[in-house]
Amino acid sequence: MWPAGQPMLAEAVPVSHDAPGPAGCLCHNQEEQDILDFGLPPGQYGVLVDDIELATRQACDSLVPAGWDHNCFIATGPGASNIGGMGMTFVDGHGECISDCSYINPPPGGSCPDPNPYECNDGGGGDGTGGDSEGTGDSGAEGDVGGNLGSGAYIDCSGTVCDVDLGFAELVFQDMSLLADEGTTLVYNANASRFVFQGIVVGSLSSELGLDNGDQVESVNGLTIDDLDSALQAISENDTETEFRIRVKRGTQWIDFTYTLVP
Repeated sequence: MWPAGQPMLAEAVPVSHDAPGPAGCLCHNQEEQDILDFGLPPGQYGVLVDDIELATRQACDSLVPAGWDHNCFIATGPGASNIGGMGMTFVDGHGECISDCSYINPPPGGSCPDPNPYECNDGGGGDGTGGDSEGTGDSGAEGDVGGNLGSGAYIDCSGTVCDVDLGFAELVFQDMSLLADEGTTLVYNANASRFVFQGIVVGSLSSELGLDNGDQVESVNGLTIDDLDSALQAISENDTETEFRIRVKRGTQWIDFTYTLVP
């Protein structure tokens, strides 16, 4: 990555958590893992490797701070980024992901949809790829790409517990218009009397915090959020807090996130 318009000042994209560089992370079932391990059948192997590369490039983009250009999405030609691990053997997975793709209620076919490690329920290792400093990523799925704020560089998550850079958080709190281009919205569901996340894309602030489309907000620091008044109450009561406990309902599962602002 380099300051906008100054490619001669290129430097490494920030590393992913516990990775030597930016690293892509996808969930696979055992059948898909076997295909990756042996490279057979070639057609399906190619599709899986392409998915990993796409996730890697998307997450690389999410690690680049605002105001910087990068080559995360340049695959060929001069200045192309190099995806590490492509063409290598994926024995028992390559690198460590957030968790196994073991579901309490397996989806049809028994594999993860739109790979998102935070949708998996049991701990362990997963599948990922690591690469060089110019063009690899952290986690992601096919689809739109957000991340104009470069939120991934300021958020460090282990499961549902995240440290968030205090200076970055203060910047966002002071100018919420910075989030406008990311497209994430909270829509009120009158039937459930709850707010629901919509429009979350890979690399956006909400995505980096582990949230997903359809997540239903239940409470903030113990206060149930069931209408606009309670939402405003939560904002006023927690404007000086440095730790936030957010409970959401994802499908039939409750998920508790803890976000700590760190200097």
